[in-house]
Amino acid sequence: MITDAFYNTRELVEKAIVGCLLQDFDATMRFLVGSGIDGPNSFSNDFAKTILETALALSERKKPIDSTTVYTEISKRGLFARRHSELATYISAAIDFAPTVHIADYLAGTLRSMIAHDKLKTEIGKISQEIDATTDAVSVAKDAANRFEAIAIDCAEREETIVDAVRAKDDALRKLDEYKDRSKVRRISFGIDELDRIVHVHSRTLVTIAARPSQGKTALACQVALKAAAAGTPVLFVTLEMPACDLVQRMLAHLSGVPLNAIRYGMVPEQLGNFNAASDNFEFLPIRFIERGSYTTEQLAVDVEREVEMHGAQLLVLDYVQLMRPTRKCDRREQEVAEVYSTLCRIKGDNNIAVVALAQLNRDVEKSERKPRMSDIRESGAAENDSDVVMFIHKHAKEKDAEDAPVTLVVGKNRNGATGDIECVFHRPIFTFSSKIT
Repeated sequence: MITDAFYNTRELVEKAIVGCLLQDFDATMRFLVGSGIDGPNSFSNDFAKTILETALALSERKKPIDSTTVYTEISKRGLFARRHSELATYISAAIDFAPTVHIADYLAGTLRSMIAHDKLKTEIGKISQEIDATTDAVSVAKDAANRFEAIAIDCAEREETIVDAVRAKDDALRKLDEYKDRSKVRRISFGIDELDRIVHVHSRTLVTIAARPSQGKTALACQVALKAAAAGTPVLFVTLEMPACDLVQRMLAHLSGVPLNAIRYGMVPEQLGNFNAASDNFEFLPIRFIERGSYTTEQLAVDVEREVEMHGAQLLVLDYVQLMRPTRKCDRREQEVAEVYSTLCRIKGDNNIAVVALAQLNRDVEKSERKPRMSDIRESGAAENDSDVVMFIHKHAKEKDAEDAPVTLVVGKNRNGATGDIECVFHRPIFTFSSKIT
């Protein structure tokens, strides 16, 4: 009978997992991947790590995997040259430690917990050293919180990622039924009829809205966030440029129809009534803000994971991409922005949410009257590659500063629909985009 007392050390658990691998590689790997065990580096024992590496290599070459083939392959590679007998003993003992492959699921979960335990102990020691080395305990606490969140995500049990044809077909038909029954599918609206007809934003959709500064991209993002929240979709709005209080002022102008200047410098009684009503309604919207001046991709991933788990976030709005910092060091700016987009793709997939990301365009767009194109997105070819939808805000030069300015929304990429130009109007004082009246 399997008990926690029997597999009570990481070394024994890893040995038993090796035994399962050598009996049924495919089944054991499914359990490992499902439990968040990334690969050989998750093992601490050199024998276990090398056996898994070798088994993976044999699998790629479509070779049989058992105790004999693995031992022979390790010997051919010249590994553990003076420890062959010790390796053979380890392999034999590993199989004895795993009487049946069916315990692999239990072992994988146990190893995941032990990995988290070891990482937490390391972090606790690191925190103790950091506290002794600084007087800024608040910064230490914030950094530690992010690292602890990262450990929780890294060690979390993962959903099954490999499905057979039958399940894939069933999932596809179920999704089609949801599309037909709009009450079952949560769709993000832009609040612009013509745009909503061709651009369908659901979960796991990444939308990039690109424009030069002061062209209305933040206003459009706020409009999308408010439409979603009003429909009951929890929203996480990450603002890296504008304070959250300024964003909310613009949102209240949009909701109330009262120009921002009037809100700030004096409203007539009718405007005040509309503003107070909008302010009261705003408090009940499921929208939360993260306001940061410096933000890394790792911090974003951790915060989104937390918001999804704790508050059910289904839409992430990021303002804007080029202000994000990559976790790892990159040689070129283009690589940094590419890592941001890679993180956004991972976030939308891992958390099953929609993402709306704002991006800056190059200055060259302002030098001509032409409409923006993909190559105009500053420092990024990743926007075109990774986004499901890419759209540009193009204002006509002669009327770009008008209070009700005609605007063309250029849908340059639409993975699941048509592309084209959408003519609309940007009501600058109330930060609202509307369909163009013909």
